[in-house]
Amino acid sequence: MGNARNGERWRCSNFISKRIRFGGIANFAGILSSPVSSMKNNIMKNKTTGTKNAQTALIEIEAQITALKQQKATLAEPMKQRWAELRTELLNLEATVKELDPLWKPEPLKPKAEAKISELLTAHNSPMTADEIIKGLAGVFNNWKIKNTLKKRSTGPKALFAVNDGRYSLKAAA
Repeated sequence: MGNARNGERWRCSNFISKRIRFGGIANFAGILSSPVSSMKNNIMKNKTTGTKNAQTALIEIEAQITALKQQKATLAEPMKQRWAELRTELLNLEATVKELDPLWKPEPLKPKAEAKISELLTAHNSPMTADEIIKGLAGVFNNWKIKNTLKKRSTGPKALFAVNDGRYSLKAAA
């Protein structure tokens, strides 16, 4: 099974046990695999000597992180309550408006690409290329979304945009 030393067969377990007996890798591996309780004991020992090791620093940083997370959660509570109040107000207002006008639909909170492109084209008041539209809507949608919307909504029976020589404009309402 390998080279024999002192009449033993060489095995991986023999190698590891010898390394553990003589220190080496075991000391390093012990740091990484030591449980939290033993790390706390090491901290107590280090407080008496006044030195700080990596384990102590790590535990202190983790304690600070948990304290900050808890502080962040407590700061969010008033905002959560206010959000719930506003949401109930909006739902009540929406119900009232729907009673008065049953055909009314609220605007979606997430903007639609075709609506933003239409707004841009009406504001520009002349046909625009795809690159100009992309520059005009930079930060609102990514390039793929704008190009894909232009491609899909400029053909077919439900087309919103007309294309002439690579320039997009709003299609005339029928």
